[in-house]
Amino acid sequence: SMVTYVVLSVLTNNNLWSREIHEEINSATNSKISLDEKSLHRVLRRLEKNGLINHKKRGGRKTGAERKVYSITED
Repeated sequence: SMVTYVVLSVLTNNNLWSREIHEEINSATNSKISLDEKSLHRVLRRLEKNGLINHKKRGGRKTGAERKVYSITED
């Protein structure tokens, strides 16, 4: 789907947590692709299951709470 390609494009040169991915998609598409949080997480899980992306847990910038930071796999 178009959303899959956009997510992969956003992650090509960046390691981002889901909120940042959402913001980048809005910015890159001039808000033409509307994606709610649940839908984005479904796409991320599918991409991870298919081995296209992975995540690492890292502390948040402000709260220190753990967040998943997504990146393209190296293979």
